[in-house]
Amino acid sequence: MADYINSNILAQSYVHVEPSWLSGVKGAEREAKLATIKNKLTSFAEERMQFFLHDDVVVTVELEDGSIKAKITAYGRILIFLNAINPALATIEKYPAYREGVNIAATDISHLAQTLNLEVLFQTQSRSKSEIIRIEARKGVFGSLERINSKINDINLVLDQKESRPGALTSKFYDLHKGILELFDFIKNEEDRALVRNYILDGVSSMKILKTRFIVKTEFDKLSLKELQDERRRIVKSIRETDR
Repeated sequence: MADYINSNILAQSYVHVEPSWLSGVKGAEREAKLATIKNKLTSFAEERMQFFLHDDVVVTVELEDGSIKAKITAYGRILIFLNAINPALATIEKYPAYREGVNIAATDISHLAQTLNLEVLFQTQSRSKSEIIRIEARKGVFGSLERINSKINDINLVLDQKESRPGALTSKFYDLHKGILELFDFIKNEEDRALVRNYILDGVSSMKILKTRFIVKTEFDKLSLKELQDERRRIVKSIRETDR
């Protein structure tokens, strides 16, 4: 088993329910019923998460009494899971292939978490809307990677259209920079950090912040264009410094 302290959350199911039967059981009977539910959820989650993610994922199941709060979490490695999707991602460093791999991973993880959510509802016998307080299928670190990719893609879309003034992208670049810094605070494993760093660096470095891609008519437009070019350099610098 991998050490989850040095891993990232790959997938998480969170379900908060108050089934109608819960108020009718007390004491030892209640504890025994909840223990049975936890054991069944643990077996179900371990089998499916290790199959759909990778063999070394660490699965934890937390169950809180009162109303029932179930949180099922898989900890593992970004590199191992992406490599299972596309083995070439371990050796090539081109952003488009990485972006596609992350999109596939995020979709698969969302479906997996939803499957776990349904199992929690089944095991707790929670079916009606009045019994279900909250339910979430969380995509863990791949959700964060997907959001960064989305920010990069949004910027590239504006650049490709060549119909905007430079100022239209200023806040998007600042938001991307902030998101990247937060992302690297979140990734724990050094090999995973190196993998993500190389791909995102390629994605940001390949942005063509050129005058021909904007409508530049005023002095403010010229200043805004320079700020975009400077901010892109600052982002690249920040990404490279994450290996220190």
